[in-house]
Amino acid sequence: MNNSFTIRYQRIERTLLSSAQVGEAFDPNYAKPPLFPCKAVWDTGATLSSITTDLAQRIGLLPIGKIGVTGVHGQKQVNKYLISLFLPNNIYFAAFEA
Repeated sequence: MNNSFTIRYQRIERTLLSSAQVGEAFDPNYAKPPLFPCKAVWDTGATLSSITTDLAQRIGLLPIGKIGVTGVHGQKQVNKYLISLFLPNNIYFAAFEA
């Protein structure tokens, strides 16, 4: 079984984007939660995944803790969430930290 997907671009891109859907974490034995479409940015050098505060609020997520992150604007503590993530090829992660 092939669990990968390919997106073809017309030229060399500086940012790799794909569509995705995000929702609350769920038990795959039960119904999926409502899903929210979003754009996924693929950072091949990242060690963590993240979602925007706006998206977390639209989904109605509650933080499960805090985590330290370092980026171009320095280091800070941010909320950590448990989400479900659905990729364009119908592969999903029912409980994924972001």
